[in-house]
Amino acid sequence: MKIDIADGFEYIPEYNGNRDLPEKEQIKIHFTYLSVADYTELLRSGKIDKKEEWLKICEKVDNLEVNEKKYTAEDLYKKKGLALLYGECYEAFKAKKEIE
Repeated sequence: MKIDIADGFEYIPEYNGNRDLPEKEQIKIHFTYLSVADYTELLRSGKIDKKEEWLKICEKVDNLEVNEKKYTAEDLYKKKGLALLYGECYEAFKAKKEIE
């Protein structure tokens, strides 16, 4: 059997009118799918650590600046004021992996 598997996908959040901006200015989240080894590592304590999971699935964040500082995937997870953006992105990842 021959199958095709995607490594991941890019997501452009709706958050704060982001999709209405010119393409070069839009926040873009680069996601990667996890391997069995990744899941095994995340489950070693019996439950998934959300921060570890996020840092494994979110490869890169483009064009996210807060107070003139470029934000990374870890910043998006840890910094205050971005819970809605994180939630939208995490839900998009969960929805996408369930249909592929």
